[in-house]
Amino acid sequence: AKLKSWESGAALVKNTKVDNQYLEHIRATHDPSLHVKTIEDELKGTIGKALGKQGEKVLMYLRAMEQERVQYFQLLEDNEVTDPKIQKTVEKHNQYRKDCLQARWELIVHRQAVGFIVGNHKYVM
Repeated sequence: AKLKSWESGAALVKNTKVDNQYLEHIRATHDPSLHVKTIEDELKGTIGKALGKQGEKVLMYLRAMEQERVQYFQLLEDNEVTDPKIQKTVEKHNQYRKDCLQARWELIVHRQAVGFIVGNHKYVM
């Protein structure tokens, strides 16, 4: 049976003969002397937090895009289309959109890394 990411991660954390920068970072947070199942549970919690933060990042950019969209339409009511404020608002919206797409891609990658592979794109889109 194929190990889940947290199971193989816990085994690597426990095996102090294996050494790399990533494992040292995890060992600084998760004590390798703990029982493997305890380490697995802690890693699942860490993975869950990371996925949550990534999801919040996507939502943050979506909210920022919406604010710029609302501001754009407000500016159109009171200004000429050529007003630099309108152009600036459009540029900010477009940058937030690029950032949001990048954050969404990162969320998909994180989800795949921890084993969410069936319907992953459909769920995140």
